[in-house]
Amino acid sequence: MSFWSSTKDVLSGRRPVGAVLGAAVKGYRTIRVAVMGSKASGKTVFLTALASHLQDHRPTEFPLGGRIVTWDRDAISGETLHGLPRFSYEEARAFLARGEWPAKTTATSILALRLLIEDKTGRQENVQLEVVDIPGERIADFAMKGRSYRSWCRWMQRESATPAYTAYVDAVKKAGPDDAEPLFAAYRDFLAQEYVNGAPCITPSAVKLGIDGEKRGGSPAAFRAAIDSVPVGFTDGKGRVWDFVPLPESCFEKGSPWHGLIKRFARGYDRYVATVVRPIADWMAGAEKLFYLVDMLSLLQQGAKACDSERQYGEAAIGALCPRRGSALRRLGRWASGVLWQTRIRAVYVVTTKADCVWSRTNRDNLVLLADALLGRALRCVDRTRVSTCILPCAAVCSTKERTDGQPGLQGPIPDPAQPDARPALKKWRPSDVPAVWPRSSEEWEAAIADGTFNYPFAFPWFDAAQICLPRQLNLDILAEALLARED
Repeated sequence: MSFWSSTKDVLSGRRPVGAVLGAAVKGYRTIRVAVMGSKASGKTVFLTALASHLQDHRPTEFPLGGRIVTWDRDAISGETLHGLPRFSYEEARAFLARGEWPAKTTATSILALRLLIEDKTGRQENVQLEVVDIPGERIADFAMKGRSYRSWCRWMQRESATPAYTAYVDAVKKAGPDDAEPLFAAYRDFLAQEYVNGAPCITPSAVKLGIDGEKRGGSPAAFRAAIDSVPVGFTDGKGRVWDFVPLPESCFEKGSPWHGLIKRFARGYDRYVATVVRPIADWMAGAEKLFYLVDMLSLLQQGAKACDSERQYGEAAIGALCPRRGSALRRLGRWASGVLWQTRIRAVYVVTTKADCVWSRTNRDNLVLLADALLGRALRCVDRTRVSTCILPCAAVCSTKERTDGQPGLQGPIPDPAQPDARPALKKWRPSDVPAVWPRSSEEWEAAIADGTFNYPFAFPWFDAAQICLPRQLNLDILAEALLARED
């Protein structure tokens, strides 16, 4: 990289002085990318497919704006990097090759690739791509970043204005401050009700991640029974439990008898934020680009509560990681921190996943419209002078093809509910059209779900029988090109 190019990066705040000097010493530029989204949004598949195409780059199948990428297999060794376990690419790839989706992510890991990139002018650059994969449940905790315990309690009361949360607040007031156990029981009842209503995110996320997968996906009764044994918080390395629940604003009034319990909960909250939330959030906030994945089709099928929860926690996560609009003094401070030591997110890509499950360009365009209605407010609050934003439909691994009988629709491997262990059979179907706007009311939404209006069958990955071809994809090459590009 030329001296002038590096100088422009520093003066613009795109890369701190330390990163430029580090690249000069190490001989490569580091590209840090944050990939996040709620559970089952496709993050693991996204990273697996991306790694497949970059490790075995075929420019005719995966064009990257004229770039040619060569993977240095031996450049990065060891099972950990930056204190995080390496992303289990081989295991996830094996799932896809067998025609199965990878297992759910339950722990944070990092994908790291050393790449030699040659552009169409022949100029070469060594880069190290680093992408962190976090469990989708963790997104619910990003609302805690930068908030005190009292501020988080206010945020919960404002964003969870539902009958279930009102019932929880009433239970808190009835129980009183003498014993914390009834409060934990009441909050677990609230979390179980959120689970019943289809909310994809639960906070603190350690509650949901602390139970095994079968109970996590089981019946509401099994879920409620399972979280009885999990602290509402976390257990540290010494075996001490740091737990907390939100309290209504009335408990914080001067002279309130709740102050002793508030101090206990505030200590547990602060320790949880410092140990669980901040390390992940700070790493991701120091990335150059943020890819936020959202499964719009599942939201349509699940209803209003799932959609509201996705919006609520998505806005909190994007707001916590990205620089927001502010005064000239605040923008100056952000520029100075970018010049001196900290990289800042320069681009946000909202990715509507599983776009191969709809069958026309119009439907994919409608996925973008729905995503804009869902998260557009968060994107518009981002400082547009510092951060570019984009919404794009994508299928990192295609599970369908267009029908071969001339009829409109798709075909793909669909599992038989009566034989869950049998290999999915190839079936043909006409998926529902994607609406351009969300249903106007929860009643209209429930009626549409009951009528089968949102019919998007769950297909398995469709790989070449010989398992030697790279996975077919839709728009993943566009996102990969943006990932490798320098932000001007």
